[in-house]
Amino acid sequence: MQMAIDIINVIQNQGISLKKSGKCYKSLCPFHHDTNPSFVVYPDTSRFMCFGCGEKGDAIDFIKKLKGFSFKDALAYLGIDKSGKTSWANANEANKRKLVAAFRGWERDYYDELTTDYRAINPISSKLKTLDEMEEIAPLYHRLPILEYHMDILLYGTDGDKFSLFQELL
Repeated sequence: MQMAIDIINVIQNQGISLKKSGKCYKSLCPFHHDTNPSFVVYPDTSRFMCFGCGEKGDAIDFIKKLKGFSFKDALAYLGIDKSGKTSWANANEANKRKLVAAFRGWERDYYDELTTDYRAINPISSKLKTLDEMEEIAPLYHRLPILEYHMDILLYGTDGDKFSLFQELL
């Protein structure tokens, strides 16, 4: 039974960096201490081979060896059902959709938080009459430009700008 599994995707999803070399991909072997890339992946045959330790096989063998799984557990991990069809790509797409939905949720929530703060601070600043009153509200008042800047990013920025803002706030 031949599986339609993208071995490159499987290996890279395990945190292993592959570098293209001609028709194949190379990396340090995850199965033994390796100083030179001896782990080779052949996408046209969906197989791997380590010329250092001799490990070889397909995506299922890779997961079995890397995770210490049985054949059945490796199939389940890869999302392969009894008919031999894989849901691996569907699972990755579903994960991407969940991440995008979570990011869009953060975007909405953060914008709501910013606008609430802005509406609370802005009217107060126009009613200040004395220097003492201004000093009391100074920490809030100095947040206005930051709030406006962040709102501009969320309203008019690219997704890259928004993601950079998200990372900055972490």
